Amino acid sequence: MKKLIAQMMIVLSGLLLFSSTGATPPQNGWWWNPNESGRGFALEVQNGTLFIAGFMYDNTGNPVWYTSGPAPMNSDTQYIGKWLSYGGGQTLNGTYKPATLTNGAVGSVMINFSSPTAGVMQMPNGSLIPIVRFPFGPPTPTDGGGNVAATCSNSNLTTSNYNAITPGMTIAQVNQTMGCAFNPSFTQRNSLFIAHIWIVTGTMKYITVYFDLADNVVTPLVTGSYKTATGF
Repeated sequence: MKKLIAQMMIVLSGLLLFSSTGATPPQNGWWWNPNESGRGFALEVQNGTLFIAGFMYDNTGNPVWYTSGPAPMNSDTQYIGKWLSYGGGQTLNGTYKPATLTNGAVGSVMINFSSPTAGVMQMPNGSLIPIVRFPFGPPTPTDGGGNVAATCSNSNLTTSNYNAITPGMTIAQVNQTMGCAFNPSFTQRNSLFIAHIWIVTGTMKYITVYFDLADNVVTPLVTGSYKTATGF
């Protein structure tokens, strides 16, 4: 786990180094650590104010909710606040019963966001947890703009198109840059990234581009690389 956190910290640092645009606030949605299923965080930002709720369990296995905010973010990429815990609330089919504040000073929380869909959360005990926005479905190969071919040809996979791919691009933007859609049959996923491949069918000529775990933007790997080309 310590090794994974160290790798994620390097990846996140790479994101900051390669980003060519201004800071962007985190996306609203469900966030989690893909290596720690069973708990997660509902996060929303409105006009620079963040609210986060965490669902997990106490030391005896009972479910418990933690919340922080709504409170202003320190910047578009950092939030510092405190956790409160709640319990004893309404059941699924029971009559209304308000939740009880069980601890108004659980501890501090700090989140540093490296992209709209990735960040590192510091827990009250000082441990660091990489978190990403949870993806709910497979990406759409084309962007619907009418300028992207369903399959790639040699005229699409060129050095100039390859060089135009940069960190922070969305899948649709890479499709537009290439002029063709990635082939979902070759998509690769692991605990650190999602890799999509633009390939000329029937050949060994292809371009691999690495995206964050939420499958939103091009993301540098631990090595600093975010794309590779084969057969050029």
